[in-house]
Amino acid sequence: MNNMEPQPLVNPPAETDHLIVGAGIAGITLGLRLQERKQHFHIVEKSKSIGGRVATRRDGAAKFDHGAQFLKIEPP
Repeated sequence: MNNMEPQPLVNPPAETDHLIVGAGIAGITLGLRLQERKQHFHIVEKSKSIGGRVATRRDGAAKFDHGAQFLKIEPP
């Protein structure tokens, strides 16, 4: 997870125990939890940047939030 540059996934690294699809809030959070537990994982993301529905796009000095207009958390 240290390298945030998008890279094509040809074959996951041999030491991968888990493959996380999507680098939104859930995917990144899962990656952090697996990292805490010393698990080997690989995250794949279709977009050029991470963040999913709460991603920020940049164009020069301008920043644009896009995706979800709000986040709603339902109680269990």
